[in-house]
Amino acid sequence: DDLSLPFEPRARQDAYNVSSPKESPYSVLLLMFIDKTPQASCTGTLLTDQWVLSAAHCVVDEITVVAVYAGGNSIQELIDKNPAKGSQTIKSSEFYPHPNYAEIGVRNDISVIKTEKKFNLTDVVNTIKLSNMPWTYHSYFNCKFTGFGRVNIKEKAPDDNLRKTHLLLVKKPCLCSYRMKANFMNSSLVKSWICSKPKEDFGVCTGDSGGGLVCDGEVKAVAVVGLFGYDNTKT
Repeated sequence: DDLSLPFEPRARQDAYNVSSPKESPYSVLLLMFIDKTPQASCTGTLLTDQWVLSAAHCVVDEITVVAVYAGGNSIQELIDKNPAKGSQTIKSSEFYPHPNYAEIGVRNDISVIKTEKKFNLTDVVNTIKLSNMPWTYHSYFNCKFTGFGRVNIKEKAPDDNLRKTHLLLVKKPCLCSYRMKANFMNSSLVKSWICSKPKEDFGVCTGDSGGGLVCDGEVKAVAVVGLFGYDNTKT
């Protein structure tokens, strides 16, 4: 049903979709700070050895620095100061939310972050290409998404805040575009959205924001919890 919102939850796999850094070495965990106080976490994508793609809402609201944790498995490793073997953590030197980002209406929710120094690229810390090809309309694509978020904000789960990879069916134009047009009162806005239908689980959740949607080995979109924003002008 192309008008359904949200999509129905699917049965969870016993493995809880927990994955290893080698499966998605480009996916990084972001911990945002105001001065020395941690605020929240997001997910990002390593595009080069010094630039990360994420969501704009992750780096606004007086955020002063972002810790980029690559090759790790969970935010708890950062909190406990017990990083995973082979992981690397580098602070940001600068970051740039989209100049036309607007929280209301989820407009232009994309950002880039530059780290103080370059990451050493390995089998658990590596980059991925950002697609410059237009999205093909009216077709489903098998894609995957890796994030570090919670599974369900209403209850705890064994894989909360762990690195997880979700397999997704995605389509553009947005499957729920008709209802979203009514909700957001902006018919042009949904043109930059891609809706995903989880194959096995709840899909993208809180803390997954900013992670990259990977299709055919390239990053096609950025997650905004429940939505993926895509626009050639943003990339």
